Amino acid sequence: MASCELLAVVVSAGPSEFWDLLSLSVGYPTPEKMARVRQGYREALGCGLIAAVLDGCLVGAIGYQDSAGGVEVKHLAVRPDKRHSGIARALIQGVIATFPGKVLFAETHDGAVGFYNRLGFQSKPLPRKLGSETRWKCRRQTNVEK
Repeated sequence: MASCELLAVVVSAGPSEFWDLLSLSVGYPTPEKMARVRQGYREALGCGLIAAVLDGCLVGAIGYQDSAGGVEVKHLAVRPDKRHSGIARALIQGVIATFPGKVLFAETHDGAVGFYNRLGFQSKPLPRKLGSETRWKCRRQTNVEK
């Protein structure tokens, strides 16, 4: 498992490299859509961003929004050449450590639901699909060790 440093990112000052990486978790990330994503993090209450840095290189990114109902993972991305090395797990654990006792939830697809389940999330299929893929709602209490 990679041991990476987790750093908070200031939305207005986030380097383009950060947004390029985060775009890997955005469906059809056109420049216009990414501008809206960035604006959403800048304007919505409770939003935050964390970067994972390994050996001085940006390797992962997570965006979340805290609300009365819990903390939603809005985007989670890891550089393709660094996947399956513990970086996404470290990013999720960084959010959990920031919000002890809160419910953490995410919406994901068939290819990522197993990742969330391995981290202790409970997953339920949503009634809608994205193309042929099932969408999943994943939920986890943050004070549970995993």
